[in-house]
Amino acid sequence: MERLTLLWEQEHLLLVVGSRRFVLDTGSPMSFGEGGSVTCDGISVPLPPSLTGLSASTLSGLLGGSVDGLLGNDFIACFDWHFELLNGTATASSEPLAVAGTRVPLRIVQTVPVMQGQVAGQTVALLFDSGAKLSYLERSLTTGFPTRAR
Repeated sequence: MERLTLLWEQEHLLLVVGSRRFVLDTGSPMSFGEGGSVTCDGISVPLPPSLTGLSASTLSGLLGGSVDGLLGNDFIACFDWHFELLNGTATASSEPLAVAGTRVPLRIVQTVPVMQGQVAGQTVALLFDSGAKLSYLERSLTTGFPTRAR
């Protein structure tokens, strides 16, 4: 089990692994970044230097802040996770975690985690894409909600 720092910067979740900062992106099937690999809780995951032409340097420029890469589902799926956003921590474990709180079951659809939720009294499938600044819902479900949330 390894406890990591979780940051909210440039409207993205960043995970600090060792001394390196990565965008945490549940919507990406693959990771990439500097250093050749990333190791957490004794598990090492290879890091190609780029993904579809996007490198850590390019990503840093797009975000307006320095990052060492992006961690996608190839990394995320190696662990059981407990995120404490208010405390700025994430716990990753290669073994199942026993934690207090609400477990949210996820299913994987084309490499993206999907959960069920209630919006305006209707059960909907929600894509859990931590790398996206925007989420998408049918307009009829968002009537009366602000157009931008923080």
